[in-house]
Amino acid sequence: MTAKKYVSTVLPQASTAFATQGTIDLTYRCNNQCRHCWLRLPENAPEQSQELTFRDIVTIIKKSMAAGCRHWAISGGEPLLRPDFGDILAYLLQTRHTYSLNTNGTLITPAIARLLKAKGTKMVSMYGPNAEIHDHITRRPGSFDAFVQGCSYLKEAGAGFIVQIVPLQDNKHLFAEMVTLAETLSPHARIGAGWLYLSDTAKRSVNAEILRQRIAPAEMVQINPPDLSCTNTADRAGDDVAETGQTIFGKCLTRKTDFHINPYGRISFCCYIKHEALRYDILHGSFAEYQQSFLPAAAKSFPENDEYRQNCGSCEKRDNCLWCPAFGYLEHGRFSAGIDYLCKLAEETSHLQEKWLKNNSKSMEIANISITVESDIPFTSPSFAAKFANFSTEPAAEGDVIIIRHHLIQSVPALVLADLEGKELFQTEGLTVGKIGNKYIFYKKNYRDADDPADEYAVFHDDFSEADIYHADRRFYEPGAFSSTTAMFTDQILLAQLLAERQGGIFHASGIIHNGNGFLFVGHSGAGKSTIFSLFPQDTALLSEDRVIVRRQVSQWKVYGTWFHDFSHNTIPGPAPLRAIFFLNQSQTNRFEQVARENVIVKRLLPCLVRALETNAWWEKTLDFLSTVAGEVPAYDLYFDRSGDIVRQIDDLFPGTHEGKHINDYRDTEK
Repeated sequence: MTAKKYVSTVLPQASTAFATQGTIDLTYRCNNQCRHCWLRLPENAPEQSQELTFRDIVTIIKKSMAAGCRHWAISGGEPLLRPDFGDILAYLLQTRHTYSLNTNGTLITPAIARLLKAKGTKMVSMYGPNAEIHDHITRRPGSFDAFVQGCSYLKEAGAGFIVQIVPLQDNKHLFAEMVTLAETLSPHARIGAGWLYLSDTAKRSVNAEILRQRIAPAEMVQINPPDLSCTNTADRAGDDVAETGQTIFGKCLTRKTDFHINPYGRISFCCYIKHEALRYDILHGSFAEYQQSFLPAAAKSFPENDEYRQNCGSCEKRDNCLWCPAFGYLEHGRFSAGIDYLCKLAEETSHLQEKWLKNNSKSMEIANISITVESDIPFTSPSFAAKFANFSTEPAAEGDVIIIRHHLIQSVPALVLADLEGKELFQTEGLTVGKIGNKYIFYKKNYRDADDPADEYAVFHDDFSEADIYHADRRFYEPGAFSSTTAMFTDQILLAQLLAERQGGIFHASGIIHNGNGFLFVGHSGAGKSTIFSLFPQDTALLSEDRVIVRRQVSQWKVYGTWFHDFSHNTIPGPAPLRAIFFLNQSQTNRFEQVARENVIVKRLLPCLVRALETNAWWEKTLDFLSTVAGEVPAYDLYFDRSGDIVRQIDDLFPGTHEGKHINDYRDTEK
């Protein structure tokens, strides 16, 4: 296990379009115990008397429910410093809000631990693997022992929690020991701070200490590697980048679907926003006024400026940068100011991303669908079978992109098998498919090694746009082991689902591109699908001898090649406009007979359609696809012998649009 073992929580959808999650800082009364203890108010500071009361918090929660909020993230300071913390959490649970909690764990008692058994995400921060380091960082003797005791209370109560390892300059040399300790305390751990931001209210000496504790960017990306998965590239940063002439906050100010409330009842769109001009008194106001009046007015108060436009606003490294205007304000007192530390962190992330794309990611395109295959372990050069060569492409930045991520595990968790029981949709030859919630689960029983079956399972989104595939055997990285993008089952299972949503399907047929025309030859085994191709000139391109995709693209039907069989390495991706469908009949003569009735065409195409995971929705879309194809693409009974005269007749019927092209020219450019 590594420290980067993230646990995700799915938030319920809001009842309105406004908010899915609220974050509330319950207290700033740090008392030398909170995360980054140097960010504390002085003892007996007047601000403490201004903090929200329990009644105030209840009022705000009720308002949030009316606005659509269904999840609260509780933080601080240290929220357990509040004597009424138990009452606050009990009220949240009573309202059926879900919750998450950030705490240092030192104030957890057996009674609090029993309360925290309620379903929610609990994150407990750790600053060192022993008392010497931990107490040195928190500046509170005994805090390490209290942290360990708090974790023990949670374990005894059965309240699952995540250990948040906070890497700092003073503990980085013991990071491995921190990971080891985290594993003994909880099955789940994560990095609790990607970088240390400054405080806008702290003394200069306090911010100097924060700067001292920052770990150099080159070291930080090794301790806490960024998520380089292409599914997260767009999420890592950049949402705050404004378009020309707009607010410097861009999407953050006007489109964000969560909010933050500080200990004094002031709401904003981000927990890092400290500027009072961007905070609204929600205790004495309403969510409607905040959203409809306050935010638009606040947005106009912070337009783009030259500093922003000439630096962070136009920086090519923004996709890999953690910078946002709020951080700029905390660092320099200006929302438009850049941060050198984050620039260097972005550079290090870019270097890792280049290495990742080269070694851990491979992309290919089929039927105008881009499939990116990623892996925790670097691919070797021959990991993918030779048949993929003509389909390889650069990663797609936009468009129809499918993501398949591969992971190596010790064994298939028993929970996966338990969840599948009684929910099977499909079973054959060791493969079981079931649907749990909005996910499809594929479980494959391998029989290569009786002593070590090395089973596998995959989790697909219900639209099959993303998948995580888990292998219990390193042999799936052997040369040529990837005979499919899933390395688990034929890609026909995946593509059949994807194409049904895109007016397409896979046929047991051969396909060619001849003089710019695409032709589909349909027939049973032995009908002559391979023979017919041999009769055409050498410049005729083979899409596939046995599996061909037909799909509508914009205004016309197109035919595409596939890699679905081991003999497919000479096939090309295509596409070409589908001019005709031919039903093959070997004969002593050469002739055509057009099939005029659409229902007859559908009836004859249906047995040749590749079917996988047949659901009612899949059948509805597929039958509509077949009916439309039959009504728009001419179909013929084709009778032929081996003389080749049938090719002349096809040329007469469908004159060429242009001469044959190079393989690399057969790429779909019509979007």
